[in-house]
Amino acid sequence: MSTPLASTTVLHGMSKRDVAVPVGTTVAALMRMLEIDPTAMNLAHPDGTPVGLEQVIGPDLPSGAVLTLSGSVESANVAKQVATRAASPWLRPTLVLVVFLTLTTSIEMACLIGPALGWWSVPVALRVTAAVICAVTVGGALRWWRLRSTAPGLLATTTLIGICGTAALPPSTIFLSQLAVAVTTWTALLAALCIWLLDKSALSATLAAVWGAVSLLTSFVIMWDVPVTMVAPLVMAVAAIAVSTIPTFAFRIPETQLLDLPTVTTSAPTVRAPQVAPPSPITAGKIRRTISEATARDQLLLIVCCSAVGITAFPASHTMGADQWAGVVGTVMMTTAFLSMALVPRARRDRLGRILPRISALLIVIAALTTPSTSQALGSQITTLVLTVMAAALSIATTALAKARPSALLGRMADITQTLSVFLLLPAAVYAAGLFDLVRQMAS
Repeated sequence: MSTPLASTTVLHGMSKRDVAVPVGTTVAALMRMLEIDPTAMNLAHPDGTPVGLEQVIGPDLPSGAVLTLSGSVESANVAKQVATRAASPWLRPTLVLVVFLTLTTSIEMACLIGPALGWWSVPVALRVTAAVICAVTVGGALRWWRLRSTAPGLLATTTLIGICGTAALPPSTIFLSQLAVAVTTWTALLAALCIWLLDKSALSATLAAVWGAVSLLTSFVIMWDVPVTMVAPLVMAVAAIAVSTIPTFAFRIPETQLLDLPTVTTSAPTVRAPQVAPPSPITAGKIRRTISEATARDQLLLIVCCSAVGITAFPASHTMGADQWAGVVGTVMMTTAFLSMALVPRARRDRLGRILPRISALLIVIAALTTPSTSQALGSQITTLVLTVMAAALSIATTALAKARPSALLGRMADITQTLSVFLLLPAAVYAAGLFDLVRQMAS
């Protein structure tokens, strides 16, 4: 009967040894087999966890285990790093990042955003100085990988740099608030393009495309003086529908990588047809890069769409107070938007995908209950009570469904409800925005 073997990799500096030993061999016996003195070296796992000489390969160390040999100084440094990461792996850098962004936002709020919205006046020299300092500081902070390689970091930095562009507007400009929004979006677009030219990453390219779309939409609304109540329902509907389709757009693989066209082609190509290259080898590095890029794009699009839904829900809720059918359709629009955002996290496994859509759904409820028509009908006290009950019910339902066993019946009912909500959302938004009446007036 053959003896089962277990493989082990021993790393020492730049050298690597792959060995196969019988199951049940101790680490000390393995060291003697390799002619290594274990008393003069420190034996540990790659993460710094020490390995005892009495441990057995197979029961204690699984087949394929990696063992590293290092001196006493190297082992002490590795152990110190492991202890530091275990004690506080993210607290210190996250705290520094939050403090930095909070200070920058406070300076821009006091010196740039407030004067641009007409809340108070600030000397021009102070505005320009604050804008230059904030732009240079935020631009220099992009050297930190936590800002440069994450979707929230890039979105926050480009937004802060975009706000700095409002310092170029004179305080006496007519429609200062509208121009401030337009200048902010276009300045953020320029910052995103500069980051993309330097970084050439998929995340920076997606961010530049997002800011380009926002800039064009903002400029169109300002130039044509489109009412906000007409644009907000359409933007909310498109953003809510996009949340459910984000994974499809975030994870993209070329067709030539999935199918070897030269191999499966059954007819001869034409003379002018371009030559199709065969699929490139799939390696672990390419897989990790594809997954990381898709995750980054998914987070960026999710943050943008959920933010758009939460912001536009308040002006879109005013369609509920319209007369006759417009008010009814506006109520249907807000209801379907709430259902689509509340049910879409069921198919998500990441934290942002489970939290942000539910926050947007709660904002839709708040916007619907705080409209003048609803608040006057219910009263301020009843409105506050309903908001509190709705928030508590959403939290309790989310917690209960997360811990409960999956139900096929409830899941099927949720799928049907979500599909109908997404299907009815865009037509309801088009009607509530008054586009049908606009087309009828133009045709007549």
